[in-house]
Amino acid sequence: TVESLSEVGILAFRNVGSALQGDIVINEGVTEIGRWAFYNCSNITSASIPSTVTSINIYAFANCTNLKTAKLPEKTKTIETAAFCNCINLSDEITIKEGTTLGGSAFSQTNITKVTIENGITIPFTSFNNCPKLENIIIGDNVTIQSKAWNTPSFSNCGNIKNVTMGKNIKMQNKNFDNYEYPQYAAFYNSKVERATVESLSEV
Repeated sequence: TVESLSEVGILAFRNVGSALQGDIVINEGVTEIGRWAFYNCSNITSASIPSTVTSINIYAFANCTNLKTAKLPEKTKTIETAAFCNCINLSDEITIKEGTTLGGSAFSQTNITKVTIENGITIPFTSFNNCPKLENIIIGDNVTIQSKAWNTPSFSNCGNIKNVTMGKNIKMQNKNFDNYEYPQYAAFYNSKVERATVESLSEV
């Protein structure tokens, strides 16, 4: 158990394994969680992220397989690639605030139950794929949902989605890096969706 951290740099606790256990508390004033900072810390169960954190870098908490909760602060505006990837017990309800930059695979292979995407966000490929407990998705206006090349849709392989609600001017982009269209790899490819409501699509 770590009671407080005042700075979290690159590779700070990467691969320490069982040496870091239970709950970790990061002090107010920390603005950034460095790349790979807690990567593969499999015995962390919760992370208290302070309101001052604006950026969670690549693989910051990836492979923390016992992490159950890590609430995102209001001020967090950058969640980079695979920040929480393969946190298979993470069961929070996630809100991506307006103005946030979201990286690919940021929450893939987690147990999150609800995702709210606010206006104007670009959802990169594989951001929320393989989330078996994901039931509710709320997407605001002017959101772009990306899928590029094979096996990369934003919400693929989510087998328990009950409801998807989308706002106005939604763009679903499913082109690979050579700009060739792959319509079979749409945003929700291979996911079970019981109900979807969309106000308007500007690109499919």
